[in-house]
Amino acid sequence: MKKCLSFVLATILMLSFMTASAMSKSKNSSAFGKNKESKLIITDTEREDFLEYLKDQEPGEYQRLLMLEEQDPGEFYKVVHQGARDLVQLKELKEKDPDTYKRIMDVRDLRKETEELALKYVRAADDETRSNYEKELKSNLEKLFDIREEQRTLAIRAMKIRVKTLENQLIKRKEYKDAIIENRFKDVTGQNDFLQW
Repeated sequence: MKKCLSFVLATILMLSFMTASAMSKSKNSSAFGKNKESKLIITDTEREDFLEYLKDQEPGEYQRLLMLEEQDPGEFYKVVHQGARDLVQLKELKEKDPDTYKRIMDVRDLRKETEELALKYVRAADDETRSNYEKELKSNLEKLFDIREEQRTLAIRAMKIRVKTLENQLIKRKEYKDAIIENRFKDVTGQNDFLQW
């Protein structure tokens, strides 16, 4: 039933692209504003929205997910939970960064089209038809490859920004070492109790 995960994994890949893209635009912000941690608790409505979305957009995956529910309810719950989390983030992204959202949806559509072309290629009755599908399929695969390389480039850029931020923090902490130690001393000895919020 690992195929049931393909939608979720594709969404996660797209979200990582989106995160890297957002981080490369602004070195101090996350892809979803100030909330850097993804939402851990999902409402029943969000779960239902995900299943409805999957039913409309990925009917084959939806059917495989229903089979997974019968065979392995625990795994079904994990997949639905992750998918619902991803869908919530996609909805937030649609509002906050429509351009990135559109790129993600374009990649999703290209991926679906590529899978359909691969199936047509395998089922083609004659060599001429198969050759036409092969050209289209290779063209799509080249586009998907280029997108993956762009994602990797953006992820590297985001990592470099994160490393630079950490290096700057380290320099600042060294500058303020005595003050940090004094503050911590007061914390552990109870001298800062009256300063607590």
